[in-house]
Amino acid sequence: MFFFFKSAGLEEQEGMKKFIKVKKEITSKRDDAFATIKPFEGFKVSFKVDFDHPVHKKLSS
Repeated sequence: MFFFFKSAGLEEQEGMKKFIKVKKEITSKRDDAFATIKPFEGFKVSFKVDFDHPVHKKLSS
């Protein structure tokens, strides 16, 4: 996936950037879905999707 970001190029932007610091694990749930945010030194995104369908059974990063 890094290839896509690298091939798109970088452009410096003006202005202040806003950040948040995750200090503890947080989970949000709705019906049978959930999302969890965990503390991490740096930047990392991962995901897993589990569909109850034979074509789209499981996806992950």
